[in-house]
Amino acid sequence: MIKLVAVKERLCTQLINDPSLNSLAYRLAGNDKTDLMQEVALLICEKTDSELHRIESYFSFWCVRVMINMTGKRGEFTKKYRNKYIDADDWHFETMQDYDHDEDEMIRKVDEVLNDASIHWYKRDMFRLYCECGSLRKVEKEVGIPFVSVFNTVKEMREIIKERL
Repeated sequence: MIKLVAVKERLCTQLINDPSLNSLAYRLAGNDKTDLMQEVALLICEKTDSELHRIESYFSFWCVRVMINMTGKRGEFTKKYRNKYIDADDWHFETMQDYDHDEDEMIRKVDEVLNDASIHWYKRDMFRLYCECGSLRKVEKEVGIPFVSVFNTVKEMREIIKERL
């Protein structure tokens, strides 16, 4: 048991102190670099003795592959740490010519319709998620609801919005 703890501690120390792995973590996760390093360290701690001895000879390569896989489009790190919502305060216009007041007014009216209490919360939230994700397939993957159900709900919300505008 002591030998296993020593191997885990040595590999975690190597992970944390290796400048190339730190640089890669920063390139892949940006400000979440320490979280990515901790997730990899957690994986190391969850490995068995035989698994650790097997990866010991190519540990740096193993770390690189794990980090790349974790931060990929479908990686666990991406799912856990990505920002799901865009903050409207972060949008910046290069010039005021890019800003359309009519479009802003239309968005305000659509938002009023979406905040109407007479519309079921499920329909409102599904439509908002569709607006955030940009496609029906992405909504389907995000929430695990069948495509046809997502399509019908979004279609119904579009009709409600058109009627009320």
